[in-house]
Amino acid sequence: MAESIYCDYPHFNFPLSWSSNSKDFEVDEELDQSLFGGGLFYTRIEKEGATTRSVFEEIAAQGISPRDIGYCGQKDKAGITRQWFSTPKKIELGSFKILEERAGSRKLRLGDHSSNHFKMKLNADDSLNQNELNRLDHEIKKMEFIPNFFGPQRFGRNRNNHLLGTYLLKGDFDSFGKEFEKTEGKKFKHIKQIKPASLKIYYSAHQSYIFNRLLSSLEGPLPEELPLLGSRWDLEKNFKSKVEEILSPLEVGLSDYDKKEVRHWVRFGMRKSQVKLTSSLKAFQGGVEVSFSLPPGSFASVFYYILTGKVDRK
Repeated sequence: MAESIYCDYPHFNFPLSWSSNSKDFEVDEELDQSLFGGGLFYTRIEKEGATTRSVFEEIAAQGISPRDIGYCGQKDKAGITRQWFSTPKKIELGSFKILEERAGSRKLRLGDHSSNHFKMKLNADDSLNQNELNRLDHEIKKMEFIPNFFGPQRFGRNRNNHLLGTYLLKGDFDSFGKEFEKTEGKKFKHIKQIKPASLKIYYSAHQSYIFNRLLSSLEGPLPEELPLLGSRWDLEKNFKSKVEEILSPLEVGLSDYDKKEVRHWVRFGMRKSQVKLTSSLKAFQGGVEVSFSLPPGSFASVFYYILTGKVDRK
C-alpha cells in the first residue's frame, strides 16, 4: 500500500494515529486579497462530513448555472472545512453554514487560493513519552519543506485509480474492465459507459503515480520542479531515462502519451518537487495537535505519512 503511493519514501514512525472524529481535522482556505472587490459574490462556507460537490449542487439548485459557480478546489469530506465559492448572485444555504460574504473580482478557478491552513489532532499511544514528544517537536520545527507527493485521495478509495489510468493509456480495455468491475461492482461492457469525469480521474491518477515514483527515486538536493508526464512531453535527458525506467514494468512507452485517443486526457506539465511547510505543535492529554499551512495542490496526508509512516487515516 505505502509503496504504491509514496514508494517507501523515508519517514518517521511516531506512534500517532489520525483521529476518526471529523471535528479533529480542520481546513481553512485562504484567498489572496487581490481577488476581493468587484461585481461577483464570494461566499465563505463551512461544511462538516460533506463533499465540496454537495455544496456546489445546493448552490446550483437555486437556479444558478453550474458554469457560473466557481471554487478553488475539492476539500476533504472527513473534517470541518471552510472554503470560498463565487456566484453571480447572493446565495442562501440550508445545509451549510455561511461564514462570510464579500464582493469578488472574477469567477474562482481551481488553485486560485493562496494556501490551505490545517489543524490535525493525532491520538498517541503510551509509547509517546516526554522524550518522544520532545523529539517530535524538534523534528517538526526543523522540517522546512516536505516532498510534494500526491496523497492517497488522488488514488481513490481502493487505491487503484492509477491502475485504471495505466490500462486506459495502453488501450488494454480487458484489464481495465476487470479492474473496474472489481472496484465498482458494476458490469463493464464498453469504454463509452465511463463518464468523462471518471476517465479524467483515472488518467490523472496515473500521472500522479508516475510523479510520485519519480520523486521517490531521486537522491540528494531536489530540483525545483519535476514533470507531470503527458502529451507533448518535454523531458530533460536525466529525467527521460528515469521516467523510462519507471514506465518499463508497466509496459508503457513515452509515445503512448501522444496517441490521439490519449493526449486530450494527459497534458504535460511541471509540479514543485517540494513545498514549504509552516507548522507548530501543541500537546494535549492523549495526543497532539499539529497546525500547518500548505500551498494549493499539496496534501495534508503527506505530512501525516512523513510523521508516522502511515498512508491511510488510521
